[in-house]
Amino acid sequence: MALKQAFTTKTGIELPAAYVRIVKVELDYRAETAAITVVRYASQEARDSGAKDMAHDKDYYEVEDAEFHTLFGDVVLAAQDKTPLSIAYGYLKTRPAYANAIDVIEVKP
Repeated sequence: MALKQAFTTKTGIELPAAYVRIVKVELDYRAETAAITVVRYASQEARDSGAKDMAHDKDYYEVEDAEFHTLFGDVVLAAQDKTPLSIAYGYLKTRPAYANAIDVIEVKP
C-alpha cells in the first residue's frame, strides 16, 4: 500500500502526484509507543523505475499511550484482522498533511 497526493518539498518543488510510503513501523509494547517513518518519491513511476526516496523530506510520527493501545493493541489487531502497517496508513491519513491523500494498492508480480 502507498498514498498519492500533491506535495511541496522543503526546497519548494511542487509534486502534483507524490508517492508516499511507510517504510518502518516500530512497535514498543514496553514503552507503549509506535514509531512510523514515512518517505516520499516524486511519483509512483519514479519509485517503480528504481529512483531513491526524497531523503530530505521524510516524516516521523509517534503514537503513544491510549492512542497506541487503540490502534496497535494485540486484541485490536486480532479483532480487526489488520496488520500494523495497514493501521499505520490509516493513522497517517488522520494527520493534516495527509488528509487528502489517495490510497494506492500495490500489486507485486
